[in-house]
Amino acid sequence: MKKNEGFTLIELVVVLGMFGLVMLASYTILETTIEADRRVQLATMTGKVGEAILNQMRRDIQGVVWRGHGQEVFQGQSRGDDDNGEDTIDFLTTSPIPEPDETIPSSTGGVSSVGYALKAGDDGDFTLFRRVAWDMDVDPLDTGDRTPIYDRVKA
Repeated sequence: MKKNEGFTLIELVVVLGMFGLVMLASYTILETTIEADRRVQLATMTGKVGEAILNQMRRDIQGVVWRGHGQEVFQGQSRGDDDNGEDTIDFLTTSPIPEPDETIPSSTGGVSSVGYALKAGDDGDFTLFRRVAWDMDVDPLDTGDRTPIYDRVKA
């Protein structure tokens, strides 16, 4: 008598069912891991952004230049009340800042004007702005465009 080799249809269905259960469990574990990684990335992003902003400010402040002749080093203004304040600080610095695209005749090449401003937004958060100016003919602390750096400052 010849013995048939192979699997029956029932055996194949059972094996495919078990394989499907294993794949479903693996997919659930993978999806949970990816979601947890996404939440960790979101939670740590604010800290990384804050650290990068503080490093930029530190580099700018390390190169502060005294304007001389009795003038103060920093020019700051506090506007508005604590909940709706719009504070600014401006100073001259020798820290490396990329040169502008256009040629500015009064640019010293080594000294530029930097400023930071904090302005209240509509949603209750503040927006931090950074200003850079190279023109030293006019008041360098009062020129240049402010570029938003971060728009979710809480205080």
